Amino acid sequence: MVLELYVWAPAFSLPSIDPQCLAAIAYFRQAVPQGAWVLRSAYHPSSNPTGQLPALRDGSTWSGGFRTIVTRLRQISEGGWDLDRSLTDDERAEITAFSAFVDSSGQPLLDLYLYVSTQNYSGITRPAYSKFSPWPLQYSIPPTLQTTAKLRADHLGLSSLDLTAQEDDRQSSRRDSAIPPSLLKKPKETVSRLLGQPEYSSRIRLETLCVDFFTPLDHLVSRKRYCFSETRISSLDCLILGYLSLMYIPPAPQPWLADIMARSFPHLEIYVTHSRVPLLGKPIENDSHPRSPQSLPTLKESAETVGDQIELPWRSSDAEGALSVGSLLIDTVLDSMPVMKHFYKRSAFRTSVQKATATDQTPSTSLLGSFPPPSPTIVLTMGTGVLLGAYALANLLTWQDSLRRTRLDDFGDAGTALAAFADQMEYDGAAAASQIERSETAPVMEVAVEVDGGAVVDRAGT
Repeated sequence: MVLELYVWAPAFSLPSIDPQCLAAIAYFRQAVPQGAWVLRSAYHPSSNPTGQLPALRDGSTWSGGFRTIVTRLRQISEGGWDLDRSLTDDERAEITAFSAFVDSSGQPLLDLYLYVSTQNYSGITRPAYSKFSPWPLQYSIPPTLQTTAKLRADHLGLSSLDLTAQEDDRQSSRRDSAIPPSLLKKPKETVSRLLGQPEYSSRIRLETLCVDFFTPLDHLVSRKRYCFSETRISSLDCLILGYLSLMYIPPAPQPWLADIMARSFPHLEIYVTHSRVPLLGKPIENDSHPRSPQSLPTLKESAETVGDQIELPWRSSDAEGALSVGSLLIDTVLDSMPVMKHFYKRSAFRTSVQKATATDQTPSTSLLGSFPPPSPTIVLTMGTGVLLGAYALANLLTWQDSLRRTRLDDFGDAGTALAAFADQMEYDGAAAASQIERSETAPVMEVAVEVDGGAVVDRAGT
């Protein structure tokens, strides 16, 4: 039985866009003999019963996650495919500790680098997912992954990298302010104020996080070519290379993570450069998604060498029909609705994305693996309802926006000033009307008087 390894699709000339998938590919290249496994790309993790990527299929048995896959390989081969079999107990303990450190510290840094940073997300990350995702999922998968990444990295306190959110906040505060920005007095620039600005404080915070992550790894790989040997690769090497490759190789518009590595940690730069091709194969040209069987090498061709290296055994992915794509689209749309997402708790895509950084867990079953596929009639009915609801909601939001555009403060600084003046006039008019109303409700006594020979008397004769 040939093992099938499912991974996120290639990107940035790497065989996958996910660090755990890169680690699994590197492990298979070193541990599993050629001809005993094939590699298949996927565009979402809910396409397999584990709800995770990477995922290993061994006949009817599925395993999800890098750690679970490594354990499964040890069981299948009875230790023959264990890259750590020659290590001592202390070295195995180091692998456990460093693996937990890399997963817990490396994933948030990658989230900041590829998803939270607006320039990098818009410049390379979103186009990469859009390239290998089928229509119309290229419009729903990247935002879902970005939202999940922001939640994972929220505890780092570096939301200032999200320029889109900052611009929204500035627009909101500009609308709420009654004083035009051009009339505000700018404070004097000082060193303390400059260092307190978000871009400067974020840069200092980023430098600290990168140094804390890179320093232990740099010390580890500086002793030998690999973590524990000059020639033998361990599972920790595979995991470290998976993360460092995505930090160093992608052509990011804002390459602050790669710059810090190259400037301050040359051992890690050399480690990535020397280990990339032996562990991950030659760079993939044009980040092509190996989906069509005509573009894939046969098993015989994939065993041929390129120089001294062997090609990855890519195979065509399982056919993704309209039913599968439609089910995932409905799942993501319902999960993004403010009200529906609280009732739609069994989202396969959301659950699988949240498992992206989970390790050493037993494979679980996703929504698509727990229940039989819905009938085409149900999918068509739900899809039609969702599309009609989305259309109605879009029209409602457009109508509300057109009403908001009639406000004076939506027409620049002059409109804002006029709006403030109009508000003041309205307040003065209301105050005057209130004073008149109070005067009209006061008690009034009428007295009739007449003049008689110089004396003033009333009608009562007083």
